[in-house]
Amino acid sequence: NWDAVVGATGYKVYKDDGGGLKEIADTTKLVYIVTGLATNQTYKFSVAAYSTIGKNKNIGPRSTEKTATTSISAVSGVVASPLTTSSLKLTWTKIDNVTSYEVQMSEKSDGTGFSTYTTVKNSTTCTVTGLPNATYRYFRIRAIVSQGSNTYYGPWSAITVGFAGPKAPTNLKATAITKTSV
Repeated sequence: NWDAVVGATGYKVYKDDGGGLKEIADTTKLVYIVTGLATNQTYKFSVAAYSTIGKNKNIGPRSTEKTATTSISAVSGVVASPLTTSSLKLTWTKIDNVTSYEVQMSEKSDGTGFSTYTTVKNSTTCTVTGLPNATYRYFRIRAIVSQGSNTYYGPWSAITVGFAGPKAPTNLKATAITKTSV
């Protein structure tokens, strides 16, 4: 948003995402919401007022650029699938522009007791091993972005329950023996 300019009939909004300056809006309002931006991306914005005389728009100078960085999304689509009686596999949906993901695990169902199990780079899967047979574990994951000496963390995902135990039987057959039994 910006302050009104006396005599202005409208405003042009500009964005620079590192690929050059582009006009993204022509509005008469003093606020413009930019949508469709990438997660954890830095953008520069500026605005120019204009006045309309006849069919001509006389555009004034652009404002000073302001920088804004979009936030990191929460990890979503987390699924825990048993692999063996002592291991399971976590998968989740990729978030663009993320450096890594932190995976935390807890034995408690009340949302407490989490500690970092591992940090995963360049992947949206994690194999959790060494679990006691037939146990439930609770997981949460967050995205991490490292830029130079700075590290930024996204919000935690919803808690996902994982079970390390026998897989479901396969090839089940049911055959009628009598009219009332199988």
